[in-house]
Amino acid sequence: MRTAVIIEDELNAQALLKRYLEKYCETDVVGEAGNVKDGIAMILDKKPDIVFLDISLPDQNGFTLISQLQPITFELIFATAYDQYAIQAIKLSAADYLLKPTDISELRQAAKRAGYFYEAVIIYPVLFYYYFFYP
Repeated sequence: MRTAVIIEDELNAQALLKRYLEKYCETDVVGEAGNVKDGIAMILDKKPDIVFLDISLPDQNGFTLISQLQPITFELIFATAYDQYAIQAIKLSAADYLLKPTDISELRQAAKRAGYFYEAVIIYPVLFYYYFFYP
């Protein structure tokens, strides 16, 4: 099962997203944070497959968080109320950009898309290596 971290300052939105991910998207939420500082610590500690990131956070914004985590070792999905940052998110190679309130079918598609990346980049190369090179 894929793992995810949610970085969202609104507790109701955080709880709803967690419930949706675990119920509808076969995704285990391993951590939650409400600001950039705690979000960075959570990502470094939990090493999730996917990060769901709000843009507007109390201490800084989601783009600041991403700039402090290079290289990116996870799939990034923005979940925000602001549509004007979509181009900036695309330039960061975000897997998706979801507008709040989050629609379950859109969330499922985003998680599925992120899952394809996880399988293609993480799982298949490991299997390939062990199949061809492991003694």
